[in-house]
Amino acid sequence: MQLYNLLTHFQPIVSLKDNKIIGLEALSRGITETGDLISPSILFKNADLKNETLTLDRNCRYNALKNFSKINKSCCDEILLFLNVDISIMDKFKIDFGWTNTKVNEMGLKPSNIVLEIIEDKCENSEKLIEFVEKYRSQGFLIAIDDFGTDNSNFNRIVQIKPDIIKISGNLVTGISKNFIKKSIVKSIVSLSKKIGTVIIAEWVENAEDAVKCFELGIDMFQGFYFGMPQPIDDLDILPEKMKNKFENINEMIESKVEIRNNIVNYFGEVSVSIINILRRYEENMFDNILGELKKELTEVESIYILNINGIQISSIYCRDCSHILKKNIIFRYGDINSDHSQKDYYLNTSCSLNNRYITDKYISPITGNLIVTVASKFKNIDDKQFILCINFDIASIEDKAYNLNSYEQTII
Repeated sequence: MQLYNLLTHFQPIVSLKDNKIIGLEALSRGITETGDLISPSILFKNADLKNETLTLDRNCRYNALKNFSKINKSCCDEILLFLNVDISIMDKFKIDFGWTNTKVNEMGLKPSNIVLEIIEDKCENSEKLIEFVEKYRSQGFLIAIDDFGTDNSNFNRIVQIKPDIIKISGNLVTGISKNFIKKSIVKSIVSLSKKIGTVIIAEWVENAEDAVKCFELGIDMFQGFYFGMPQPIDDLDILPEKMKNKFENINEMIESKVEIRNNIVNYFGEVSVSIINILRRYEENMFDNILGELKKELTEVESIYILNINGIQISSIYCRDCSHILKKNIIFRYGDINSDHSQKDYYLNTSCSLNNRYITDKYISPITGNLIVTVASKFKNIDDKQFILCINFDIASIEDKAYNLNSYEQTII
């Protein structure tokens, strides 16, 4: 086998729940005769032109295993090694599925501590891909899908491969703390992973804010420059100490955000209760007049309306500053009196709720384009009839004030 002159560095993968390093990804670079580094893309492109992709791919794995084996053996049992496999070789070469296992055993390592990372869309032959996954999994290796959510990644391959780990593409992670659409996509991937028993890792984490947002969405494991640059195996001994301050900083941010969120939820309750205390003193035919007067005072409420206990709208929708877009078209418009809300999650959850109140997740209103939260609360009026008050809060505005002041209580004084 031809040997390439390679440099292998390792980038840490951490768990916020356990506040420790749980894995290392091996990253290979070529080295020229003058000592200059060659990027992986150029390295593999040149190898492909020479029909040496399989050889280079195995060289990278061999060097990574050799360097990883230098770690104290007891430490190896506690840390996963993430090895990249150029899965496109499935389409080009006849593969010996025992090669990596042989090298792992030769170096005294355990397959159960090795994660084989593949970018599934690079392999066109689904049968070969599934065979690769099944063979290596039967030998004890873990399988990870890398860069999921980019290029031609598809959920069908998750069904076929049933990966142990999904690494979410950095394109979705970078800036996620400020991008609601990215949050929503990642939240869906996290939800899927929990249902099928797959672990999620967020890649390209470059700041604490993005790490905290991913953690809030249910991701526990992270990789990126914020937690550590790729570095030689000999430099990893000092990483735990370096990581300590980062863990403390993020945990403080998480605790602060939990407190702020609780204050916001309490604020939702205060506003809802104050309106209900007025509505409960009147007959149903007075609701429209009351809401019309109240909307002038509710600066952080986008819109407000009332349903009967069957989910039918019995009041007009009172909108703070968006009367010009009411009934915008037949698809994106607010409902009229007698509109049926009985299939909406806020009605279904409130109508059967023991707590008489339900708060939706954040969502972008198709009517206004604003980021809102709907708070639905059951109440009885003076005639002892039951209704549901629905308030759409401008959550983006509320959170901006809350996080800037670090306590929502200050924004309602």
